[in-house]
Amino acid sequence: MNHVFISYSRNDQKIADAILNNLESNGIKCWIAYRDITPGQIFEEAIVDAVVNSSIILVIFSVNSNVSRHVFREIALACDNEKVIIPFKISNIVPSGKWEYYLKSTHWLDAIDSPMEQHISKLVANISGYLCKESNNETQYKVDEKLNKKESEIAELKAEISDLRKKYKEEKDKNKKPCEELSYLAPETQLKVKDLVEINGVKWSTRNVDDENRFVSFPYEFGGKYSIEDAENACPQGWRLPTESELQSLISSDFTLTTINGIEGCLFGKGNNTIFLPIFSNEQLVAYWSQTKVLIVNLPTIMRFICKPQIVHIQDGRKCHIRCVVK
Repeated sequence: MNHVFISYSRNDQKIADAILNNLESNGIKCWIAYRDITPGQIFEEAIVDAVVNSSIILVIFSVNSNVSRHVFREIALACDNEKVIIPFKISNIVPSGKWEYYLKSTHWLDAIDSPMEQHISKLVANISGYLCKESNNETQYKVDEKLNKKESEIAELKAEISDLRKKYKEEKDKNKKPCEELSYLAPETQLKVKDLVEINGVKWSTRNVDDENRFVSFPYEFGGKYSIEDAENACPQGWRLPTESELQSLISSDFTLTTINGIEGCLFGKGNNTIFLPIFSNEQLVAYWSQTKVLIVNLPTIMRFICKPQIVHIQDGRKCHIRCVVK
């Protein structure tokens, strides 16, 4: 694409050449008919193509161009294509009526007084400034266009990810089984965890109770410690403290001392029907409450671990952990 199309009368060839040389010596690409129309090219087609593909139409306005049909047609074509037109006036004449129609609202550069070199330098500076601004606008447009394209691609990608997540969730929910088993892989053993496990006819929770009357997240977590008064109401809804006989039934079942995620404990039950009770915390043995109190001495019953689980009676004031059973 050309920067400047030079429209002029042949009688003003000398000034046209001076302007051409000054513009191109400043890096501004120009199109001028006598040089750029190639042999065999149709004159009218070459003019139309050059005007359409130029940013600025520079018309050297003089007595000669005022009556030139070719120059007038070039300016009319430039207006039809909404080109920037810069009239460079080198003759002190009033434009004829047909010129006023196209150039009435256009800013003119007067070059009537000598020296002509100063006027040409001013013309070059004006054109350079305009082209620089146009280049910046074009660059900004390209940057904005790229940003808009990237933002659109990101939005499409986010929508695709959201759709995939939705489909994955739907597929997962569709294939989800009641009481789905979750596997926790520990250094020394693998434990199958359900919400509850039945051992010797008693349905035990697979996790301890935390400090806020909820189950902990993992079976190897100790959870909260409660006094016997608080423990009686600590189990979540639908659960309760085990009785002494239920504790006795649990410890009479098969058990194995093992380690889950670095926590020592006791694995009760067989096969998939197992529960893990953590028993060793900060070099101290852990105890679990039952709801039973021995009426003669009014001592609450706990289950304590010393090498193997056993039932003991203790004085009030002790705080212990809780493993619930189904009501």
